[in-house]
Amino acid sequence: MAKPQPLPQAVSQFTQMLRHFAPEVASQKWRVARALGILLAGVALQLIEPWPLKYVIDAIASAALGGPQPTLPFGLTTQSLLLAAAGAYVLVVALRSLAEYYEAIAFAQIGNRVVSRIRTKLYRHLQALPLAFHNKSRHGDLLVRMVGDVKLLRDVAVTAILPLLGGVLVLTGMLVVMLLLNWQLALVAILTLPVFALTTLRTGRKIRAAAQKQRHRESQVAALAAEAISSMQVVKALSLESTFEDGFASGDDQCARDEVKTRRLTAKLTLTTDLLIASATAIVLWYGGKQALSGQLSPGELVVFMTYFKRGLRPLQDLAKFAARLAKATAAGERIVELLEVLADGSDNPDAPEAPRFQGTIEFKDVDFAYDPAAPVLKSFSVRIAAGEFVALVGGSGSGKSTVLNLLSRFYEPTQGRVLVDGADVQQYAIASVRGQLCTVLQDTVLFAANVWDNIAFGALGASREQIEDAARIAGAHDFLRELPEGYDTLLGERGVNLSHGQRQRIAIARAVVRDAPIVLLDEPATALDGRNRRLVRDGLLKLVEGRTALLVTHDLAEARLADRILVLDEGRIVEQGTHAELLALAGKYAQMVQSHAPRAFAEH
Repeated sequence: MAKPQPLPQAVSQFTQMLRHFAPEVASQKWRVARALGILLAGVALQLIEPWPLKYVIDAIASAALGGPQPTLPFGLTTQSLLLAAAGAYVLVVALRSLAEYYEAIAFAQIGNRVVSRIRTKLYRHLQALPLAFHNKSRHGDLLVRMVGDVKLLRDVAVTAILPLLGGVLVLTGMLVVMLLLNWQLALVAILTLPVFALTTLRTGRKIRAAAQKQRHRESQVAALAAEAISSMQVVKALSLESTFEDGFASGDDQCARDEVKTRRLTAKLTLTTDLLIASATAIVLWYGGKQALSGQLSPGELVVFMTYFKRGLRPLQDLAKFAARLAKATAAGERIVELLEVLADGSDNPDAPEAPRFQGTIEFKDVDFAYDPAAPVLKSFSVRIAAGEFVALVGGSGSGKSTVLNLLSRFYEPTQGRVLVDGADVQQYAIASVRGQLCTVLQDTVLFAANVWDNIAFGALGASREQIEDAARIAGAHDFLRELPEGYDTLLGERGVNLSHGQRQRIAIARAVVRDAPIVLLDEPATALDGRNRRLVRDGLLKLVEGRTALLVTHDLAEARLADRILVLDEGRIVEQGTHAELLALAGKYAQMVQSHAPRAFAEH
């Protein structure tokens, strides 16, 4: 089991949670004020509730013992007092129940609104995090934090945290009245509270540590499941079903054991709390009984006092009951804060101006870049690409081809040097305004679980249906899209699994066409396609790049020779550049690549 955290570390983490969550609570300040008003009214009614019993019990005790008739309020007779006390008790309980009803609704509204804002904040933050973070993270874990952890925080906030806040106010109010009623007996009651505090803190830390471990393991299991489900074709192709099943079962079994540990600690805390409450009640009852027998306290006042004491201890019972849920919520809150503490992409200045419409001239000036400082990818990389020029980047794996596109897209920023468009450093502009003028076609096209209209329109939100159909025609996709069961209204499966790779690529080209951006980035767009689909995709790409600046990353030299200029990269530098014919005449690295390249690719072209 994980070791309980020392108090300073726990305080630090709680402070971090307050720093992130307090603004969201403050945004609901009027609802919070109203809820607190209802809560205070309910507390006042709970303080009033036992008093009708006091007058009735004192009157009955006096009559039974043959003592003097106690002074009754408002000049009531004993019979009238009984009737008035019964009516007052019903009225107070009804009003208190009504206050608790509206209190529950008010706190549920606040809890749901606050946690909804936290989830939105977390999602926005995830989108702002750099690509390097997402490449290293397990997507299943991120989903658990954004959905599961936030939901747990919401549920516990509504069912435990806010009611416990009300309980603390009740305890405070009742202690004050108890001191005013009989300060000696109140001190006896108060002296029992440190024992509760020490027991709760000691066991609570163990529960919290166990819950943190359990929540972390649950996240690992979810990440493993998400990884397997998202790669099911590969899992089946490699016959890895049993391997992943064993890993999932092992993790799930450990989660169950962690849950049992947490429940055992919670049950222990509940048992200890109940015994302490019984002991404290016995001590207070014994001392209060002595005072009642000596005449220092009336029987009715003792009943009121014991009622206050029992109700005042209810938050401690609730704390024991909700200990495991509170511990899990705390662990969930810490995991959310941990994610919010990850630095967002700091390259985008909130005051940065919007980029003007690009003409398309691109220049890399002495650019250095490394994903890992120990392994530089680009070294003093310099090149100028004229507006409207179609340039292909070729070279071995790891030579830096895709990195050039990533830097231009501002997924990463250069370690040194500058990336210019139309003579201006792209870092001075708002990132969205730069990416909005790029259209990208990747090797692995991502289509969404939406219809064809929407999938193409994601390239330019607000595009008309006529523009979408025109883009599909240019991409060579219109004919097969019309033949789908519902034409352009056909819902595509997640990632477009109900289409062939070539069809997905042509939809991606249509999406790029409708975007109408001045710069086109192509990253292995025709890889793994058969001859017919490769020709169809190439035809669409050639139409796409007409009149635009285009950068093509490819291992297929038959595609590269379509470009106006070919850049040959090796270990992060341009070692050769020119047209296909010029590079062959050099008899250098490109010529060697052509000789080793599959001759069928050139025959197909």
